[in-house]
Formats: sequence, C-alpha cells, structure tokens
Amino acid sequence: MIQLNTAPKISFVAAARHDDHGGRFLERLQVFVRGLFEQAERHALLCELVLVEWNPPSDKCKLRNAIKWPEGNRFCRGRIIEVSPAIHSRYKCSTSLPLYQMIAKNVGIQRAVGDFVAATNVDVLFSDELFQFFKSSRLRQGEIYRVDRYDVDRSLPVWEPLENQLRFCAENIVRVHSRFGTLVLGDGSYFPIYVNPALVNDDEVAYIAKSPDWPSCADRSSIELPELHTNACGDFQLMARSHWQELKGYIELDAYSFHVDSLLGYAAYSAGLKEVCLGDPLRLYHVDHDGGFIAEASMKLEQILETRQLPRLSNEELYRMARRIVHERTPTCFGQELWGLSDLSLPEENVCNTEGAQVI
Repeated sequence: MIQLNTAPKISFVAAARHDDHGGRFLERLQVFVRGLFEQAERHALLCELVLVEWNPPSDKCKLRNAIKWPEGNRFCRGRIIEVSPAIHSRYKCSTSLPLYQMIAKNVGIQRAVGDFVAATNVDVLFSDELFQFFKSSRLRQGEIYRVDRYDVDRSLPVWEPLENQLRFCAENIVRVHSRFGTLVLGDGSYFPIYVNPALVNDDEVAYIAKSPDWPSCADRSSIELPELHTNACGDFQLMARSHWQELKGYIELDAYSFHVDSLLGYAAYSAGLKEVCLGDPLRLYHVDHDGGFIAEASMKLEQILETRQLPRLSNEELYRMARRIVHERTPTCFGQELWGLSDLSLPEENVCNTEGAQVI
C-alpha cells in the first residue's frame, strides 16, 4: 500500500455526482475505477485517483458507498473530496446545473499531489499502451498531452476481466474524436472541428445566453490560432502539476462548460507548452451515454440547454478569448486567484483499501 508521504507520479482527477447522469452512471463509474486501479497494479505505476463529489444528492448514498472499491492496492490510492450542496448553491445557475464539472476538476487539481495531473472523466478506460506511456520516461515537463477519444458501445460489460473489456472497446467503436474532427462509424459521417472563424458571427450563435460576469475580449480576428487538439479535450488533458498551478486551472464560469477545456489548451500553448498528440494504439476509450455532446446530435443538447436557460460560451466567444490569450501571451489573464475553491477546507475521505457496497 502507498504511504501517504510517497508522491505519486500521476494524479487522475475527475468529477462526479450520484444522479445517474446519462444513464447507467454507476456502472460507468465502476468500470473506470476498477480499470484504473487494476492497470496501476499491472504496470506498477504510483498514482492516485482524486474524485471530486460535487453537490451530492440528499436522497442518494455517497459515492464512497455506491460502488465496489478495489482492495489490496499497492500502487494506487483513492481520495474523494466533497463539495457540499451549500457551496454549490452559491452559484447563480445552481438550480439548473447540478454539477459544475470544470470547477469541480479544479478542486481536485488544486489538491492533487502527483508530479503530473491528468484531468479526465469517470466513464473512460485507458488502453494498456496509453498506461504504459504514463509509466515511461517520455512524460516530461514543458508538454501537454492529448489523445484521441474512442466512443464505444454503451453495453460494455461491467464485471468482465479488464482484458475482455479492452477487447470489447477495440471491437465496438461508435465514433472517433481526433484532432481535426469526429468520425461516426455507423454512417461514415464526418464533423470537422476547424471552420473558418471569420464565418462565425453573433447572428449564428444568437441562442447562446450571455453573462455579464464573463471576461470581455476585444475582437482580434486577424490573429491566427494554432490548430490544437481541442476535440473532446475535457476527457483527457495531462501535464505537470506545476503547469496546472501556473495556469490556475480551467477558467471558472458560472455556466455550462462548453469550450472551457479548449481554452485551457490555448492557455497552455500561450505559456509555451508543447502540445503532444499521442497516436494509435494509445487510446482513450469512452463509454457512450446520453446527456453529453456528440457531433451528430449537437442541436439536441443545445435545445436542452436553451430550455434550461443555461449560459455557455459560443464559438465566437471561444475564438475571441483564445485570440486574447495567444496575442497577449497571458494564459492566466482572467484573474482567478482563488481557483479550485482554494480558500475553503473541504472534507476528504481516503478510499484506498476499503470495502464498498455494490449497489448497481
């Protein structure tokens, strides 16, 4: 078992809430936790899982007791940090947005102790080749790592051996989110990421709710932006913990988290970090589910957010903010000093080598 004074190489940070988001949520969380702990043992990687439980529902058990946690861990430890409903209620959109995902990730990133921090989500599996990369000496300061996301069929078996689950993932891919676009394997449709920003105007994004609290950014349309791997980047962004601290994490908006992860990529670029896109067979498998953004049904999500009157960054606002970051070379230009609720002492529980109740 890892001693608490032993610094892990990587902290895996994710946010969650026991509200069955997307359907079969606990099953997806179980797959993620079991896979991460088992691969840490398999590859002898000193690491930790920092799971931020945001605004836990009063009528559900805590995540600590909602899934079965692996036992006998020598290389991975688990920590759950709780952000209470009282803290959540301070936000303007708290009644319509139960989980502030990127702010929750900031909470975990602030409190992570690994040499490197991977911000990820709770419905993913890493290919063994990707996990081998985590252990290797190729992980360096001065770089931010991205990887393609492979969505897999949601019928992935929960309790099969990890080898069978990874084989299932490789054989049941639904769509691939690569650097320049998303390929839907069912019908072969392709949705490019990079369109001409000059063609994006306020009329085209009039449905986007605005917030007076957001940073104002002058239009710098003449500034060219690097074509970074921003496609599904919120599922995996890995760099040294010192870089996360320098960048002050994700920008914290009282809004749905559209494009917030992309802004982090531009901030890292502005800070001089080299983006390293890890290629096949280094893969991030993501269990498909309802309720998230998928390219072929993007308008459905937009309609849901519009009905709930949730503000979010438009494409236009993303480009404006990104140009400001790149032009001024000020990756922390949004002035959030107390990011990740760093001024608060939050309750934390160690779930390493503990026995949880299987309730899924």
